[in-house]
Amino acid sequence: MENITKKNVTVSAEDGFPLAATVFSPAAETGRVLVFASGLGVPRYAYFKFARYLAEEGFKVVTFDYRGIFRSQDEDFRPQDMRMQEWGSKDLEAMFQYALHELSAQELYFAGHSAGGQILGLAPSSEKLKAAVFLSVTSGHWRNWSGIWKPGIFLFWYLMPLMVLGRSHFPARLIGFSTIDVPAGVTRQWSRWGRSRNYLFDHIPVKDVERYAGLNVPLLSVSFSDDQKLGPRKGVDNILNYFPSANITRKHYRAEEYSESPIAHFGFFKDKFSDTLWKEVGEWILSQ
Repeated sequence: MENITKKNVTVSAEDGFPLAATVFSPAAETGRVLVFASGLGVPRYAYFKFARYLAEEGFKVVTFDYRGIFRSQDEDFRPQDMRMQEWGSKDLEAMFQYALHELSAQELYFAGHSAGGQILGLAPSSEKLKAAVFLSVTSGHWRNWSGIWKPGIFLFWYLMPLMVLGRSHFPARLIGFSTIDVPAGVTRQWSRWGRSRNYLFDHIPVKDVERYAGLNVPLLSVSFSDDQKLGPRKGVDNILNYFPSANITRKHYRAEEYSESPIAHFGFFKDKFSDTLWKEVGEWILSQ
């Protein structure tokens, strides 16, 4: 096994918000840096095993917590005033800048899980990417779901604003949605996106929509057959329509061919997949 070093750092966003991050570095310098963006309400440590694997493949890997999540906290910023849009335009952008200037990235890569991929084009430096990977990244509009999940997601988007009335955070732990409660302002904006047919693209500035459309990079999008609850195949396919300039490789895995237990939305990050799913994704990145 490679001699991988792990270092915790604090990276400041443009507005001064301190963002907790962890960098995994390979023994030999390659100039390749990959920024990994978490799913909504998921602390960065959930991805450490996969980050270490990518470091063994020769990448410096930056994982981080969005503002208001886990270790990225600042009492000068109210959770009610935070926005999901800032996770892309400020937090993800800060990590790209850190990778480019502090880690001296010669080649900049990106991987995002779920909401982490949705916010990619909000970061101006996404235009400097060499390649990107989407892991269960979907458009969140309720029409992308089917069966019993469609009315459930519809209600979820309309009930969410009521669940943060008078609260600083959305009670994600209480309802089993996540292990981390999410800032109220983030979930209010997220629910507005989810009620719109074009999801976030109905709400962000035109310059950001154009940045998504202009991202001319190889893009691997991965989904799983048993991820109907949080990553339905239709939604994963739909969001790719907003990346018309990308060279897209689409992989939809039948979960039962890789595991006796569910993969669903989070199973991919278990290290039992290091010789199968992780290897396929890693080889794709290296091939770019």
